[in-house]
Amino acid sequence: MNVENEHADDHRRENEHALSLDDVITTQPELGPSIPDGGFGWVVFIGTLFFQALVPCLIVNFGIFLAFSKLNGTAEDKNIFLWDDKFLYVPLFFSFSKCFFESFSRTIVFKATTPRLVAVVGTCLTCAGMLFMWMGMTGNHDYWLFPLAGVLSGVGASILLVQCETLVSQYFRLKLPVLNEISQVISYLGFLIAPIILGDHILSKSLTQVLLWYQAIVLQGLVVSLLFRKPMYLKSSKRTKPYQFVISNPDDEEDILSKNSRELQIKRQTSTETHVSKIQIHQPQPGPSGNTESKEQGEDVKKDPKKWESFDDDEEDVKYAKLNEWEAFDEDDDENQNTPKRSGWERFDNDDPPSPRIINNLSLADETKTQKPSPLFTDFPVNNNNTYSYDDEIVTEPTNSNVFMPNNPESDGFKKRLDLLKEPTFYKSWLMMVANIFSTFVFYSMFPSYLYIEVDSINIRHMSALVGALSLINLIFLCLVYWFRIGKKQRPICLWIFYWLGAVGYLMVADSTNEYTLLIGAVQICLSIGGLDHISKPLLGITAKGGTSNENLLLTVLSSLALLLFLCIDATFKSCFRMMFILHFFVGTLWLANFAYKKLRLRH
Repeated sequence: MNVENEHADDHRRENEHALSLDDVITTQPELGPSIPDGGFGWVVFIGTLFFQALVPCLIVNFGIFLAFSKLNGTAEDKNIFLWDDKFLYVPLFFSFSKCFFESFSRTIVFKATTPRLVAVVGTCLTCAGMLFMWMGMTGNHDYWLFPLAGVLSGVGASILLVQCETLVSQYFRLKLPVLNEISQVISYLGFLIAPIILGDHILSKSLTQVLLWYQAIVLQGLVVSLLFRKPMYLKSSKRTKPYQFVISNPDDEEDILSKNSRELQIKRQTSTETHVSKIQIHQPQPGPSGNTESKEQGEDVKKDPKKWESFDDDEEDVKYAKLNEWEAFDEDDDENQNTPKRSGWERFDNDDPPSPRIINNLSLADETKTQKPSPLFTDFPVNNNNTYSYDDEIVTEPTNSNVFMPNNPESDGFKKRLDLLKEPTFYKSWLMMVANIFSTFVFYSMFPSYLYIEVDSINIRHMSALVGALSLINLIFLCLVYWFRIGKKQRPICLWIFYWLGAVGYLMVADSTNEYTLLIGAVQICLSIGGLDHISKPLLGITAKGGTSNENLLLTVLSSLALLLFLCIDATFKSCFRMMFILHFFVGTLWLANFAYKKLRLRH
């Protein structure tokens, strides 16, 4: 018995936990349970930090690999063109696929029931991309492997990063902003440490050996992925989907206060005995042996008058007996002596006749007075429902939608998704995302090679250390942002400042006369990339739990397709930096004009 009681207590605790909302026990499961905000979520969060440290910094690692391929260059190679080295296909297609499949990755992660399998797939794709990259570098000029390597590693990185973001948001609610800041700090630490370590080991070993070594480290994500699992409240067996408000068959839904499935169709019986007697008289049960019994019962009822049910014909008179006992007063009463008699009054044709006084039916009197229909039944309303068969308010007002049965949405076809392209605000967000993706690709993949070749006093070891040290500015910025929150009103001004800051930085890098000017410009660009990535995230159409939307789908697809324009040009690195200056200046001016327009509109 004690064992059974313990099992019953455990089952009761599980039900209470499943029916809790913000630590408040509730009896309605549709309200949803509380997010754990801890527990096993801490183990999952530590596992996500492994991928946050190794996966986002792949883009800068590709830039370091590209720079080390210039070790044998001469002074005549200072005007570097885009496609002089085919290895640039790797960071280009990495950035393209990472952005293109971001929305699809969010859909896959939300629908998947086994996060471990999703993490394993992402890890395998990332390592497969790096393996193809190694094959392209060691093979006999197999340059076609570089685009494939970039696509595979980009898709894997997209899945892993979205998986980490989603799992943390599912386990935490109150601590989620702080944990997101910690994840970004770990990510920038990867940008800081990875270039320094890679540069040092490439000089002591070789480029291909370091590439295989880095791939082996990322492959340990197969072990880390074993820590991933969905929270218990998302794996409840009581419902097929979390937070499902509508049942599978709405036609079978009953009133929550109804005791009988036909209670809304029949009148409430005031007496249980009367209800039973009527069933016995009017509904005899058929049967082969019960026919004679039913006939005998009917004859007994006819013979015995005591079993008859009597009805009072004077029910209305008894009901309104008190109204008939009202005391009538004469017109010559003391209170009415000063009132003139009506016998001498003159009547006009337009005078409305007085409404008849109805004593036996108050509802009919109210109907004559208010010109509204009377209720269908005179007994108490079922479940306190005062809605009748006819109501003026229902006719005049639009039909209200049911809370638990939403209207069927319109067909979400391809044309419906493209309706967002008609809104001018969408293009403002699209230009913002294009500028961010272009800046990340151009700076992290091209700047290490440009720094090593443009500045003669910097050797290859110092180059990798300087590229890694630039990420320190982003760590400082994250600390400032944590203490000084940027709200919705300050966002346009901050976007304008960071875009123009990046524009000035690209101009200084492209037309620098000494190494100090070039490094100052690089610091401004790095700060611009980190600030824009943090500030612009609420404008990308991502939900609070990391889910996707139609806006996010169009933004990611169109922005990634715009990145392929680099395949159509073969400009120098300096020309690319100048193009980024123009793009950043234009987008920053757009946000400044938008802010000024809203201010002027509010004043008028």
